[in-house]
Amino acid sequence: MSKILFISRYPITFEGHGGYHRTYQIYHELCQAFGDDQVDILALNGNYLSPNDNKSHSTQSLYLREIQDRLALLFEIIKEKGSPYRVLKYLLTNAYPSLWSNQPARSLYENQISQKGIPKVCLIEHPAFGSVLPINQSLGIHTVACFQNFEAFDQNIEYYDNTHTLPLFVLKFIQELDILKQCKACITISKTEAGLLGGLGLNAVYHPYIPVGEIQENFFKIREERKKNNPDPNMFLIIGTATHKPTGDGIRWFLEQVTTHGLPEQIQIIICGRGTEDLIRQPEQIPGITVKGWVENIELSELLLRANSVLVPQATGFGALTKITDMACAGLTILTSTHPTYAIEIPPSSITIENDWNHWTRKINELSLIPSQESTSYDEWYESHPRNLIPLIEKLL
Repeated sequence: MSKILFISRYPITFEGHGGYHRTYQIYHELCQAFGDDQVDILALNGNYLSPNDNKSHSTQSLYLREIQDRLALLFEIIKEKGSPYRVLKYLLTNAYPSLWSNQPARSLYENQISQKGIPKVCLIEHPAFGSVLPINQSLGIHTVACFQNFEAFDQNIEYYDNTHTLPLFVLKFIQELDILKQCKACITISKTEAGLLGGLGLNAVYHPYIPVGEIQENFFKIREERKKNNPDPNMFLIIGTATHKPTGDGIRWFLEQVTTHGLPEQIQIIICGRGTEDLIRQPEQIPGITVKGWVENIELSELLLRANSVLVPQATGFGALTKITDMACAGLTILTSTHPTYAIEIPPSSITIENDWNHWTRKINELSLIPSQESTSYDEWYESHPRNLIPLIEKLL
């Protein structure tokens, strides 16, 4: 029987986008501290993040389904609870299974502990896995939340933009808070979220993302190779998953600015990441821009060897941008919007800039005129990161 069970939203792999990297980091650090035999993993992919089914839905059908669920639940509660006050209280504090909870995920968890034994600590990486809380409470298992974002904000921001679905957005936020409140602690990837949760009275523990294990080794190899080669001073990278709304919005803003104002002469920018190929209508071309969409690790490594710097235009969103830390590990300069810097201690190779196009073009032009240089204080910055996950788990075991 293992002491720790980690219910993750991604499989354990050093490949993939930043969400995969955070999952890998948590699992790797647990195994390093307590041993592989003391850490079990239950990796649940995106199919288990929707309530009570594993089908994909368009945004419109999701709205309709959730409204139907809410009305059906409301009528049931009115019959059971009676007074308007009791109905409202129940909806705000006890109704989250209708919006977050996932029964198949709970069933898989029950199978896992029946086969491998009852752990002492269970980490959950998404509010959809809050369905295991009643089981953990009945068995005396400590639950620790390590959500990668404030999911009600990050994955459901379209609810906030739509007057008709704003109540769903508010409910998701309240119900996510209720899930977090039932956990022994909340591990956050972002200082912003740690401050918000702490301000609300929850036990919030900031544990920033840093590359570890094979992820760190791969980026260190790129760093060493960059020292031997001369990166292209005119080639810049933008890396991000465009289907993640804050990331996609940031890249769209950048492309709009390039379309309107153009880039400095000779500058070439390559954009890669899942969904980025849909940001430009084919066969439309924007001078100086190449959009590659998803690229495999081998091609990404080649691009990182050639690039002068990495650009991070993003002005909204929660969580933390793992690519800033990853790119610093690989020895690249990062030119980033101000917003991501609120969540983390930015690496010494980062340059922060406001979302003003004149500032962006001026700094890109400056970087193209000087050789790309690795920061000499990276190691000191890396070691300065707080490491709060393991001490927390040790107290609970």
